[in-house]
Amino acid sequence: MKITDQYDPTIRQVKGAESSAKSKAAKAKKDGASPEGDKVELSSLAKDVSKARAEVDRTPDIRTEKVESLKEKVNSGEYKVDPDKVAQKLVDEHLSELI
Repeated sequence: MKITDQYDPTIRQVKGAESSAKSKAAKAKKDGASPEGDKVELSSLAKDVSKARAEVDRTPDIRTEKVESLKEKVNSGEYKVDPDKVAQKLVDEHLSELI
């Protein structure tokens, strides 16, 4: 199984900009300056990424209805695994990692 980074670099960039803006506002507040003088504008891509991230956060990590359905199939004997397909997928994934 190939495990990749779950976070897109764009998300990291947006999070970095967000934390930078927060630290600047905190510094301005500490220095007595008004943080309203600083403005941050996010690009449309950053806004889209932010919306997508919020949707990901709302989505559960485990789809319980799917898990329950598969459990029922396994317990009743309906769920059959084709060992040839499993073996072929393993070989394909391994070969794709080598390329």
